[in-house]
Amino acid sequence: MNKDKFMVKEFPEEVFSVSAPVWMTRGKKGGAIMQTWAVCGSRCVLAVDSPAPEIPGLREYIEDIFQKPAIMINTHGHIDHIGCNRQFSEVYMSRKDWNLAAGGGIFRSGKTDTAGGLPYKLNDMPEGKRFSLGDRSFTAVSVPGHTAGSMVLYEQETGILFGGDAIARRILYGLSDWTPLEQYKSGLRKIAGLHITKVCSAHDDFPLPGNMAERILENIDKYLPYTEKVWTSPVDGRIFKQIVTEAGEESIDYFSFVIPADRCEEKENESI
Repeated sequence: MNKDKFMVKEFPEEVFSVSAPVWMTRGKKGGAIMQTWAVCGSRCVLAVDSPAPEIPGLREYIEDIFQKPAIMINTHGHIDHIGCNRQFSEVYMSRKDWNLAAGGGIFRSGKTDTAGGLPYKLNDMPEGKRFSLGDRSFTAVSVPGHTAGSMVLYEQETGILFGGDAIARRILYGLSDWTPLEQYKSGLRKIAGLHITKVCSAHDDFPLPGNMAERILENIDKYLPYTEKVWTSPVDGRIFKQIVTEAGEESIDYFSFVIPADRCEEKENESI
């Protein structure tokens, strides 16, 4: 086990960030990082997302620290959230993203519910799926948009939300597939209706305010129709419209949202 390669940071409500130096390298000040969020219950550990590149020993490290078996939850099927999956005996992900994981985590391969070729077994994580850790429990909530199968995890008792890439300061919308924007906004309104005290997103190693869903909605409605900023995808060269706040990335108030420029005005019945 590469025990010396990992580090753990504790936050209130016994929430932990498990990371490694290679995952914590920022491209710029305040830039995105990668990590696994972890919550330990009396029976098992909930581990949320597994970064890339894979570092052997992540599961053993988590289980050694908490002295409980770990269940891996993927908020979606992108490569930077599935990198260490094969180390875990139980992996949960929305069936809608299985072929994204099977395609390597960037492009989709085969039918939506196909996970063939993966070196680990996937279990479906539908809306309302409850994960009991013994004395704590989290519920899966669907927020499609970043990917078709994007999910978040909510603990009602504490108000903690693991937002993945769906509820975050940086939203890459429609990178791997297309969901009409109104569906995403509907998901945001659903999240806004919950009592949320803090959001633990995938690429920030600190909690975000509980009203992130409302802030995302406000920024989209206020700025998207008028923005002239563009962002070019490094994956396929597509042009995206971009909203970006004046606050720098080191500020908790920073927000960036990109959406394919040729599709952002499509209506509900135009999804594919």
